[in-house]
Amino acid sequence: MKKLPKIDVLLLDIQFPNSNTINGYTAAEMFRKYFSNSLLIFCSGIYDITPDVLLHTPFRYIKKELSDDKIANTLSETIQFLKTRQPDLDLLVYQGRNSINLPIDDITYIARNRGYCNVFLTKDACKKYNASHLVSKQSLPELQDLLSPYHFSLPHNSYLVNLKHIWKSNYNIITLSDETELNISRSKIKQFKTDILEYSTEKYKSQRP
Repeated sequence: MKKLPKIDVLLLDIQFPNSNTINGYTAAEMFRKYFSNSLLIFCSGIYDITPDVLLHTPFRYIKKELSDDKIANTLSETIQFLKTRQPDLDLLVYQGRNSINLPIDDITYIARNRGYCNVFLTKDACKKYNASHLVSKQSLPELQDLLSPYHFSLPHNSYLVNLKHIWKSNYNIITLSDETELNISRSKIKQFKTDILEYSTEKYKSQRP
């Protein structure tokens, strides 16, 4: 999947009759690992909005028994949404002496480093800039103030995480889309879980008609 080109929209069933090891939820988990900002549409005969569904922030949930016209209308809404989608904020960072306006979607996490911060990149951005990270001259508290409205959360006093690039998390470990693992400090667990829930809920609601 990671070798696929950019995907704008994926339509995905929930049940895979010929597989005992994978279903729509596990497929969505793999998809989100590499395409955190693509639109996901579940299309299924099952209509059950569970935490598993919300975790992968689907744009729509289509029931198979809907009429062709209603399904066509949903796909038309999806296309219109893509046309009006606005780019996110850019962050001023540096690579040596060169300044770069980096789209924040290219950031997986930001780590404090002696008066400045290392800005770690997605796999595609690593290839683009030929680097694993770039540098921000802003402090971590300054970056937190700037990026919190864009779904960055502070699971530890040493780093900010882009919630869009979380692949999975358990009680005290975050796994990012590039398979980086980060600790959640005990004092931050409650707020971090709240941030994840708010992000998932807001994204889901904003994509409803």
